[in-house]
Amino acid sequence: MDILGNIQVLKEKKFWDSIANANIDYIRPAITQWEKEKEYTNELIQFFYEIAGFNYTEKDICFYSQNLKDILSLEDCTVLFQNIDQIENQYIKVLTLGFFWKYKKLQPQKENFNAVLLSLEVYLEIIDEMFQRFQKEHDISGDIYLIRILTYCLYTSAAIQSPIHDDFVAKARTFADLEYTKDNLYLIRSAIDLLIKHSTSTETELYLTKLEKLLRDTKGEYVQQEALYNTAISAAKRLDNKTKVEEFLAHKAEMFELEARGEKDIHREVWLLRRAANIYINLPTFKEKWKSLSQEIEQKSPRLLDALVPIRFEYKANREYIARSIQAVSNKSFRECLKELAKCINILPFERQIEEMKTKEGILSDLFASTVLDEKGFASATISDKNKHPMSFYMDLNFYWFSMCIHCINPMLSRINQEHFFTYQDLIPFCTDNPFIPEGRIEIFAKGLYYFLKQDMMTSAALLVPQLENSFRHILYGLELITKSHNEGKQEYKIELQWFLDTLLERKLIGNKMFFNLGMLLCDDSFNIRNELAHGLLSDSRSDKADVMVLNWCIFFFVFAHLMREDLQNTK
Repeated sequence: MDILGNIQVLKEKKFWDSIANANIDYIRPAITQWEKEKEYTNELIQFFYEIAGFNYTEKDICFYSQNLKDILSLEDCTVLFQNIDQIENQYIKVLTLGFFWKYKKLQPQKENFNAVLLSLEVYLEIIDEMFQRFQKEHDISGDIYLIRILTYCLYTSAAIQSPIHDDFVAKARTFADLEYTKDNLYLIRSAIDLLIKHSTSTETELYLTKLEKLLRDTKGEYVQQEALYNTAISAAKRLDNKTKVEEFLAHKAEMFELEARGEKDIHREVWLLRRAANIYINLPTFKEKWKSLSQEIEQKSPRLLDALVPIRFEYKANREYIARSIQAVSNKSFRECLKELAKCINILPFERQIEEMKTKEGILSDLFASTVLDEKGFASATISDKNKHPMSFYMDLNFYWFSMCIHCINPMLSRINQEHFFTYQDLIPFCTDNPFIPEGRIEIFAKGLYYFLKQDMMTSAALLVPQLENSFRHILYGLELITKSHNEGKQEYKIELQWFLDTLLERKLIGNKMFFNLGMLLCDDSFNIRNELAHGLLSDSRSDKADVMVLNWCIFFFVFAHLMREDLQNTK
């Protein structure tokens, strides 16, 4: 490939005029826009585009494109390096040099020390220019990437014993000595964090003093303070100053407490208090503080179950799974769609899966027996030995159910409603002569299934959930199992759902997955939807919660299970 010729063409087509000043977050959109306007592309443009997809670590640069190293040949890379000054976007220049180092396109060790040294000198110039741009006007790219480039250069220059290693250290010291402003706090803190690893004990003590001043200046800015405390703790550990380490840890815990007091969201409040407690438990002089905070967490944690948020703050929907669910019911008959919806029940979780989801953040909650409070503050259930699981288990289980809802149930229901018009009467044939549905309940089930398919979960639950006990009794009675007895002339029915589930599992009429999930939904005090529904304890806000939707889905599966068995037998 004629690199010089391509560079000249890009100049003539005013490529650099379009992207020369684009910051690192907008290079790729700028290149795409330019290609669209000029209707021109080649390997060099593709190289610049792919190279902008990257991530810095302290010792490496990671490029996301797997094909990047094959776009240009070794000869092309050599020519491009020799003409690096013709790249007018400084960010692309930095990334190009990083690419050469990453894939050893310039044979950078002993064979070509001068080339690497030149690369580092160019880095140093670019850092100066980026820093000037950052100082004049706050640039989020400078905020995020400047110190990472500096860090990368420090490690690289140290690795090849570069004579300009000290220049990079001096540059980091310049950043560390900047006067504090909100815009350059990240730069100062990151530079200090970097220098602690490259400094003597005396210098580290000076940086520790500066960190303490920054902590005073940033009082009330919790996100910034947490990062500063982490750096200060690292510095104190490096100095082997246990007193300072414990002091910073205690202040960090107090910061979490203070932030929790101002939180209106009960879930985040408890999460912050747990973070504080996890610190206090390791500080010998704060045992009493830990006990009092533990009691507070014990009282507040159960309120999470009343309005359990099943989505974690870091959680994101997987579009690929959603698309797969939609595809499963697209362009199919109404009957086939319903069977596909029922068939997906196999993604219900095992108890072991939930246990494996528990994170370190849940460890503290395992120490407490939690009391579920009602709206007036009275104890309504206890999460202790009776429930057999800690608080974190219930939260993880609800999170798993929520994932099922957004990735499977909701997408499938939405597509079914888009492609099919139906009324509850269209569901009556599926309920007629159904082994799960007793005589005289066909319309109740048909309407319950209809509202489930229409995503009205509360109405569906009100119709279907009370029928479960009788449906289980109907199945077991067909197996000549006694579900009623006579006592003093009165006929009494068994009403314990746990007994029904145990018997169904024993007779292999349900599997372990269904037994576990129905047991949690119907018999465990933390959910117990049937009891809450019967006593008017389900609020409007529960209508779109995962547990209600999953229970309706389980009942939907029971209704359609015999159809799937019949189809399976017919295909044999």
